[in-house]
Amino acid sequence: MENIVNRFMQNGIHYLDRATLIFILFRMHLEHDDKVNLDNSLSIMEAIYNERRTYTHNSLFGDFDKMLKNLSSEFKKVKKEIIDIKLPWVKDNKRACCWLWLYIARESEGKNNNLMEDYITLNLPDFCTNHDERYNAIIDFFCISYCLHKDTMKIIDDVKKEWMNIQFPTLSLTWLSEENKSQTDWAANYLSTKDKRFNALRMLVGPDENYLSVCAYFDTWERKNIGSPSDKKLLLSETNRAWNQKKSRLQRENMKSLNVVINEDTKKYLKIMANDKNENINKYIESLITAAWANYIHKPR
Repeated sequence: MENIVNRFMQNGIHYLDRATLIFILFRMHLEHDDKVNLDNSLSIMEAIYNERRTYTHNSLFGDFDKMLKNLSSEFKKVKKEIIDIKLPWVKDNKRACCWLWLYIARESEGKNNNLMEDYITLNLPDFCTNHDERYNAIIDFFCISYCLHKDTMKIIDDVKKEWMNIQFPTLSLTWLSEENKSQTDWAANYLSTKDKRFNALRMLVGPDENYLSVCAYFDTWERKNIGSPSDKKLLLSETNRAWNQKKSRLQRENMKSLNVVINEDTKKYLKIMANDKNENINKYIESLITAAWANYIHKPR
């Protein structure tokens, strides 16, 4: 087996390049039965190598080494087109990437030549818990799918259109900040009390990815038939309102009342200065006291 691995590596194909190997296997139109473990690169290498004597399409690929180089180059060309032209919209967009991974890995049954069935057959990751894992799984999947479906590039275009149609009606999630962990944790826990299906989704996306779990729940709403568009809009509104109420309660917990009596003219001056700063009187008084305190503690004794 070591000689076989060396043969592939001499032609620029490492045994870890499982997607490349599966691409070559399918591109050669080899029958892959139970004897070929698509999850094991060495098993794929052995299946391809064993066909070098009996392969009937030598006129297409030439000798074995030339075939490996040609098909490896073809894979790289397909991969570059998919990354640079077809899927740049998911590379740096964690939310879009999560949605697309869920689409092909879990939710495309009966659609687009049953991508989910192909995904499972290829033994691609069942669970991806970070953006890089999801992105790499998507790229590998569509590169290999290029051998399975002639219309793969069109499928990607159609999926992108679906994402664009989903994205814009859900922009009301802009209040949710990925950087605000306490907020995303609260939102995830809130939705888990509303719909038990959210917890299953949360496990798929990853226990530490609450922001993406919340986004994915609403982004996949229509395909999962969770409810009507109006139900979705209502829950979005309820979630936002519930967070605003919680935020207001937290803010009030840190507030103390201050009852003072001041001269009428002084109050007028205070209001003018607060308006000039675009602040209400309470906030302006706080800023005055904070500034005075800073001066006080730095005052020479």
